Amino acid sequence: MNALDATLRTALDSGRFALIGAGQLGQMSVDMWPAESPGPEFFLDSVKRGSLHGLPIRDLTSHVPVPGMIYLLSAFKLPVRDVKAVFARLEQDLVLTVYDLFEHAIPHLFGNGWRNLSPSNSTRAQLTAFPGYFADTHSILAAEAASAWRYRRELNDDVSIGLEAEKYNLGWFGRARHHYDCVFDCGSYDLGLLEFLKRAEVSFGSYWAFEADPACRKTCATVAEGLSSDVRDSVRLRAEAVCDKVGVEPFLASGLLSARLLSAQVADAAIIQAPTTSLDAVAQDIGALEPEKNCLIKLHVEGAELRALSGAAEILDTMRTDLLINLSHNEEQFLEVPRILADTGRFDLYLRSHSHFGEGLTLFARHKS
Repeated sequence: MNALDATLRTALDSGRFALIGAGQLGQMSVDMWPAESPGPEFFLDSVKRGSLHGLPIRDLTSHVPVPGMIYLLSAFKLPVRDVKAVFARLEQDLVLTVYDLFEHAIPHLFGNGWRNLSPSNSTRAQLTAFPGYFADTHSILAAEAASAWRYRRELNDDVSIGLEAEKYNLGWFGRARHHYDCVFDCGSYDLGLLEFLKRAEVSFGSYWAFEADPACRKTCATVAEGLSSDVRDSVRLRAEAVCDKVGVEPFLASGLLSARLLSAQVADAAIIQAPTTSLDAVAQDIGALEPEKNCLIKLHVEGAELRALSGAAEILDTMRTDLLINLSHNEEQFLEVPRILADTGRFDLYLRSHSHFGEGLTLFARHKS
């Protein structure tokens, strides 16, 4: 542990917190707050007033820093210069986020805030090779910005980020008006991928949506009911969590973006035993494994992306497959997923981000055929 990491850990053990940003992430943060940590005392926001989850919302611009208070950012879309200015005004040297607290207090349930401020020599070597995996300058800059935050705690003023509403825009990568014989939407959450496909005029034969969280699956079912009949008839909603095997595993069914497979059984009221499957098993069952078929796989499975990729090896070997993969959830997938796909020689890799904190990182792997 280096000095910066020690300072960060000490701050997160302080016991008094306030949140900067009373939007969707702020609300979700209160819902997810670790029972082991004292809850936030108030929100700061430059626009909203009143209260949220019973906590007062105070004016950010006129707020006088409270001695001993640790301020955590819960709004990730602010320009870097604004973020730095806010923390300077609050007289807090370290930019800290709610994800830092969750990673620190409940790493067994939440890994998105991962950081490694003391990388090993082998990790440094991986980072050196990292830019060579990507097909354009934008991707290289996005990777470097994420690495700067995760490994050096630096925010790059000059890196532009995209909108979350564009995170699955296939038109960026030459796939507008493309046709996929099958789409695997893994971690479907609210069937939001369908809207991205519609905007890009992407058509498909079958659409398989995997959502193990009962509350999110209910949302998906409601959304599906409102689809046009031709699209609705192509959508199949399944209750499995996607990984590398068929079975049953502990799953945090939070109803939030934190819903995920767990590496071990832990005590939590939201944990269920969820059925799991691999995409290869599904593709075999539905007869999709044919060399001439086009396939799109979206993996946003909260840390199980590497396992899901391993469980799709036959699909990648057989079909003309494009992939959308979130790389935000842990260090291993951030480093390994691009390397694994680049080493196949079958893909052009692009990286896009809709957050300055390496949180909204989406990899698009476009099949070269």
